[in-house]
Amino acid sequence: MWKLLGEGLLRLDEQVAAIIPEFAPNGKETVTVEQVLTHTAGFPFAPLGYPKMLEREQRLAAFGRWRLDTPPGTRFQFHLTAAAWLIAEIVERRTGLPFADYLHERIARPLGLTSIELGVPVERQPGTVAPMTATDRTDDTQEPDPWGPWYLADPGSWRPANPATPWSPPPPTSPCTSRRWSTRACGSRRRWRRAPASG
Repeated sequence: MWKLLGEGLLRLDEQVAAIIPEFAPNGKETVTVEQVLTHTAGFPFAPLGYPKMLEREQRLAAFGRWRLDTPPGTRFQFHLTAAAWLIAEIVERRTGLPFADYLHERIARPLGLTSIELGVPVERQPGTVAPMTATDRTDDTQEPDPWGPWYLADPGSWRPANPATPWSPPPPTSPCTSRRWSTRACGSRRRWRRAPASG
């Protein structure tokens, strides 16, 4: 992205929907490139899992379905399942190259880094790519979590969006029914937040 910005092919204040019209529905038309890059775009848990992420048309359809959790620019929260896919599509729209090709042709190869490649074909992986280890399963009969890193399944790894709010782990007994804590489902993950005080 920084290369595109430096070459004048992209501006931080551009609205993502002006570049990717499919992204605009559900109030996202004001989201800027800068907000995506700084993880303040307002849709940190936008879903795009396997196998939908493999097909461009399905990714574009998912962009349109995403909804805002917060108004754009009002809260920093890592956009784990969303930002990278938008960045890849922005790169493709502005350069005409799929993201993996752009990375290889315009960044890695000119720097002499010919062994850096995104999406290494399976037949070339042995001896060049570290073997993948699923850390979200207890045995090989379980399907891996397509959402990503294992730590998302642990509610204790989440922190409040407002850093001024003290955080402590949820109570160990009946956390979903506790009067003090409530949960919000995010796919197979849970995000903990303080429940509103009862009167």
